[in-house]
Amino acid sequence: RSTTPFARSRRRSRSSPSSGRSRDRATTFFNRGLLYNGIGEHDKAISDLTAAISLGQRKSDAFAFRGHSYMELGRNGEALKDLNQALAIDPRNELAFRYRGMVHSAMKQSEKAILDYTSALRIDPNKEDAYYLRGTEYLELRDCAKAIPDFNKALSIRATYEAFTNRASCFFRSKQYDRAIADHGEALRLLPDAGGTFLRRGRAYAAKGDAPAAIADFARVTDKNAKEDTVLIAQAKLADLKGEREKATTMYNAVLRLNDLDDELKAEVTERLKKLTQ
Repeated sequence: RSTTPFARSRRRSRSSPSSGRSRDRATTFFNRGLLYNGIGEHDKAISDLTAAISLGQRKSDAFAFRGHSYMELGRNGEALKDLNQALAIDPRNELAFRYRGMVHSAMKQSEKAILDYTSALRIDPNKEDAYYLRGTEYLELRDCAKAIPDFNKALSIRATYEAFTNRASCFFRSKQYDRAIADHGEALRLLPDAGGTFLRRGRAYAAKGDAPAAIADFARVTDKNAKEDTVLIAQAKLADLKGEREKATTMYNAVLRLNDLDDELKAEVTERLKKLTQ
């Protein structure tokens, strides 16, 4: 193996320019991949981040953001593999823990998701997203005693529509209707024409016996601000509160035929139908 100055110089002249160009190209692909990820063009993000990785870009974030794009496209197995790799490179990558928690959530693995969000918060205890996401998993598990403190913390860092509506769901489940109504009101300040929130607040008003307020909220749910299923539920409840027994019965039966009807709402509608048909 030659160690002459000429041989060493020749090796440098062969490798340095080319490796420098590869690094530059990898950085360009990486940065563009991040931009595509940020604007939701996930196929393009995956293509660019894959190119960056193949050119030697081994940053933890390259795998973390590609994993996120895989997740957004529903390719959870590939997402999980990338996020595991991101954490193998950098075990303190808070973003990778958060994204992996989101993948576990999408896979209906709430306990694993909670562990990942908790790991993210150990690294950065001021991430509003991580508190909100963990609270949402606790809500999914119907553990509002743990969900509410997470939503409280998230809202103390940044007020968001989603955190207010999810905390309101916890208050509704625990029959704290005034607090649920207050949170839905705050959510509507942030998103004033959210039909689903008018429906949920109307249910809280109805549960506490304030029929006029409930009627007003149900009447605000229209096909301009809500999905067809949400409008049907609101109209059924509106007919019920107005004493239109036959109409309410017909519409409640239609509600029960909806796909993906929330178990809590299904039980509520079933109970009302029993009373209407007695």
